[in-house]
Amino acid sequence: MPCYLLTSKMSPVRCVRFSPDGQVMGMMEECDYVTFFNVPSQFRSSTTVDFFGEISGIDFTPDSNRCYIGCAESDRGGIFELSRPN
Repeated sequence: MPCYLLTSKMSPVRCVRFSPDGQVMGMMEECDYVTFFNVPSQFRSSTTVDFFGEISGIDFTPDSNRCYIGCAESDRGGIFELSRPN
C-alpha cells in the first residue's frame, strides 16, 4: 500500500475529510487554505482555495457534489458552499 506525504501551505492541518464517493480528499488548514486532492490520481492533482481568516470546519454533502467550509473570521466569516465542477 503506498504512503503519501501531503504538505500544508502555511499553517497546521486542522481537519481532513473524504467525500462520500471517495474521489476527493479535503485538507483544511488552520488559516486561509483548503486543498482538495483528487484521490484516483494518487493525490497528484489538487486545487487550493484561499480564504481570508481562520477556518473552522469542512464537510461534504452525501452526494459528494458540494462542500461546506466554515470561516471564523469576525468581519467576513460565515459558511461557504463550493460545488464540484461538472
